[in-house]
Amino acid sequence: MEQQSSGASGGIINNALKGDPTQPIYKPDGSFNEYSEENFRNPVAMAKQVSDKTIGDRFIGNLEAEFFFTPKELSIKGSIGYDVDNSERKAYQPRTSILTKNVQGRSVLENTRYSSFLTEVYGTYNKVFAERHALNMVGGYSWQEFELNRIHLIGEGYTTDILGPNNLEGARSVVRGSNKEINRLISFYGRVNYSLDNKYMFTATVRCDGSSRFGANNRWGGYFLPVLLPGK
Repeated sequence: MEQQSSGASGGIINNALKGDPTQPIYKPDGSFNEYSEENFRNPVAMAKQVSDKTIGDRFIGNLEAEFFFTPKELSIKGSIGYDVDNSERKAYQPRTSILTKNVQGRSVLENTRYSSFLTEVYGTYNKVFAERHALNMVGGYSWQEFELNRIHLIGEGYTTDILGPNNLEGARSVVRGSNKEINRLISFYGRVNYSLDNKYMFTATVRCDGSSRFGANNRWGGYFLPVLLPGK
């Protein structure tokens, strides 16, 4: 997968749509006409000057299994899911670009890895008693973890544009940075359905969810919802 990144001012098409059609692309001296620096970039200059590409790969996998203790009555089902997305970004703004007129060229190298792991287990019970009472119960647990790892390097101040983003050692200054973020979601849930003569139904649902994104005293929330539906 390869894509052309757009940046904060938007991509080539976006800038072409919002630009002033009365303005020429080039100045009389042949340089690009960057007539506005307020959230606008010359789309032709973007296409010809700026290089910003991201290449990545992604894997998504799921595995599930179900076991019946009693056929058509009691069962348990479990599933595991894994999603990982790796990307590498290389961007270069040349010395002639209005974006780097004060720093003489800028390169950005960024590696990102985003992953998600999900596991869920739930049991189901179905039973009809005396041909009048139908009972269905479901209870389960799910756990999901998200992890983000990112490393980036920004180089500024080049003497040549020939090598583009592949000349980090030629930059006058290099800024390095990284960040890592992990958060989790945990859920417990259950539901009971009871039916009498297929005329009257009672349903009760309970759920409790927790997230590591919130503070220690506010990570959990839940509800209990009973419903009685009379028949005709």
